[in-house]
Amino acid sequence: AALDKAVARLDGDPHAFVALKGSDIDICRGCATFLQFQSCEPVGTDLSRLAMFHGKGLRVLQFTHHNDTLFAGGALERVQSGLTALGREGLAEMNRLRLLPDVSHGSEPTMLEVARRSTTPIALSHGACKAIVDHPRCASDEVIRAIADKGGVMGIFMMSFWLTRDPVPRIDHLIAQIRHVVRVGGSEAVGIANDFPMSGQANLVKLGNDNAAGVKEYLPWWQAMQREGIPGFDTLPQHVVIPELNDIDRMATIARALDKAGFRSRQVERIMGGNWQRLMVDVLG
Repeated sequence: AALDKAVARLDGDPHAFVALKGSDIDICRGCATFLQFQSCEPVGTDLSRLAMFHGKGLRVLQFTHHNDTLFAGGALERVQSGLTALGREGLAEMNRLRLLPDVSHGSEPTMLEVARRSTTPIALSHGACKAIVDHPRCASDEVIRAIADKGGVMGIFMMSFWLTRDPVPRIDHLIAQIRHVVRVGGSEAVGIANDFPMSGQANLVKLGNDNAAGVKEYLPWWQAMQREGIPGFDTLPQHVVIPELNDIDRMATIARALDKAGFRSRQVERIMGGNWQRLMVDVLG
């Protein structure tokens, strides 16, 4: 029902549309919107539902959201596991249907196994680099290389406590994350992600991007992870957003920052959207 509602809402929007192929980005007017489930619970154990959802417009499927699912192991578990038998069958069906596999929030074994087994490129749609912030929600260099070798893309997102442990988050921290992926996987393996509305994380916008106040809403969850003994939660976060990027103009700001940081114009084009478009065409047609 939620998928149908999303399609209906976009059908009535003059500025956006449901994209079914990567090539729709060039031939249709408005913002191309690729529909995604952020975990595989709607599929259950009935893999025929993948084709049904695909027929309704679904084009990206994430295996898990933090925790273990019937398909795969999640990042925020005390014991990390990879794809289940059902997950391997599901991945094969996703490849057959040309559904883009998304390993965001997956465990390291999940991400590596999906990269190894998939017959299409894959995505880590929103994440960060473990070499910079040592946390299971972030991707190791081995994962980054595996995604790049498969022809996939990793998106660096806006949630600042995954980007840096420094007390004050800056645009430079986002650029450092991008630069690291380029160094490990190449400039065709990285893109910009959000995980916030395009207009910014609403609560922080209301607070005038006061991170000291805004981070308080995340602390109960963070402390619950501490109590459960999940690795990576020993240090409390001090911020949620990079203030200069928590608004509708963030993409232009990032492009200028990349240029200032010495990235070549072709690299900037790839990072700012070209890599995502190429991935969508490669997988969806």
